[in-house]
Amino acid sequence: MEQEFEQDPDLFKLIHHKPWIPEERTMYDDDAVYRYANQHAKSFRARYDLSRGGFEKGGRGTSSRFPLLRILALGASLRTTEAVVRAYPPAVFGGRDRNTALHSACAYPSEFQVPIIEYLLALDPTAISKTNQHAYLPIHNACSAKIPSPVSLEAVKILVEAYPQC
Repeated sequence: MEQEFEQDPDLFKLIHHKPWIPEERTMYDDDAVYRYANQHAKSFRARYDLSRGGFEKGGRGTSSRFPLLRILALGASLRTTEAVVRAYPPAVFGGRDRNTALHSACAYPSEFQVPIIEYLLALDPTAISKTNQHAYLPIHNACSAKIPSPVSLEAVKILVEAYPQC
């Protein structure tokens, strides 16, 4: 049975933005999340049901994820990503839907995408070959990103070099 952690409504407010909507993405405050990760590390261990606007109830079929995956989707900096990973390292490996941190970093391009991809691959080299619930590899997420920010050629090159058989 998974250990329960205190769910923090203040953290939820910081990360409850829809990364696929550009206007909401701009509302993400990277500095605030960085400070929060350093001051309230235990809050990053709880799963949040961000699609339903609340906390996970523990049932099957929920779309809950660790905060790390949402902050990556919102365009977190490398500094903030490292702080959140320090707060709860297992979040890198994802959750029930098999989305890893690398899947999230690839799905939503940002100015920090290349160093974050390199960082996440160093933490979990096997993430490059893991499929999510849709049978997507991280490179599939990168190539099908739906926000108006192109995936950098350098990011795709890193992914292909890390897993040429994709």
